[in-house]
Amino acid sequence: MAIKQIALATLLGVGFGAAAHTQEATLPLEQGIYVDVGVRCEDVSNANSISFWGDRLNSAHIVGHIAEVSERAGSHLVTLDLEGDGGMGSNLRERVEWTVAVAESRTLTIENDAGEATYRWCAPSMDDLMRQEAQARPPLPEAPLELPEDAPEFMGRWGWKDGVPENCSPNNLTTYKANEVETMESLAVYDSDSYSEVSPGHWRIEAQSVYESRRFPLTYDLYVEGDTMREVITGEDGRQQEAEFVRCEG
Repeated sequence: MAIKQIALATLLGVGFGAAAHTQEATLPLEQGIYVDVGVRCEDVSNANSISFWGDRLNSAHIVGHIAEVSERAGSHLVTLDLEGDGGMGSNLRERVEWTVAVAESRTLTIENDAGEATYRWCAPSMDDLMRQEAQARPPLPEAPLELPEDAPEFMGRWGWKDGVPENCSPNNLTTYKANEVETMESLAVYDSDSYSEVSPGHWRIEAQSVYESRRFPLTYDLYVEGDTMREVITGEDGRQQEAEFVRCEG
């Protein structure tokens, strides 16, 4: 089921002002990653998973702040303040009510305007889930990355610097291709004339993040120094996300 996407957000949009998010408003669930009961844990994706962090019930690119929880007919009536990430989650701001049924702290069924779906707990974090997947499957040889002969220095595969010792594992990888920026969770596209070298080692890309059938403008500022790179992504509303990477082979 395509339940409203609520996410491990980046580039968050503006807040709700008067909306109150108290620590008391929570659910009797174990924190972590929940995957649709019809899908194996190792096949997790944005479309079939949610995450619960005590005061938040999230999915891809939208955060769901739990504002209020009350009992109703054996279930929980949950008031959520949804907040988009300013990029792929747009600048969504909406208060909704969901009915959530909890079974033994590791299974929940969500009913909302989009329908009903049941999820079960798979791992305490997405990194743990990706590690389980890597251990369960033999590694596949990665196809060589095809880049133009005169490719600028930012193109290639980059691993999240704080992901040590697994910088270049799939869940930590960002790939800058000709005309695309790709991670396991996101895709942005740009034209060949949409990037330029602002100063030595500083590159700027005017791109568009792709989310379902919609696109949102993003600006990438990349500061490359040898085999390290600092990435600053600016959303349409001016909010920024920053990360540091190391170059990966291939």
